Amino acid sequence: AGGAAADPADRPGLADFTVGLATQGAGDRSATEIARALEAAGANIGGGAGRDSTTLAASAPIASADVVGEVLSDVVER
Repeated sequence: AGGAAADPADRPGLADFTVGLATQGAGDRSATEIARALEAAGANIGGGAGRDSTTLAASAPIASADVVGEVLSDVVER
């Protein structure tokens, strides 16, 4: 299970907090580097935590799909 339902009782909001940190640095990329890469690609990343799921998604022009895919992959993996 994922999302808010998996939050420990003593840490409500943990899933949503974690999604909020997604673009604050990942692997070798700082928050500034992530923001610049997305801006240069005309893209954005967003997400949230529901009761039973956590979602992270990107929106970008098709021409930027490779770059945005790399950034999103770093964010999700790390």
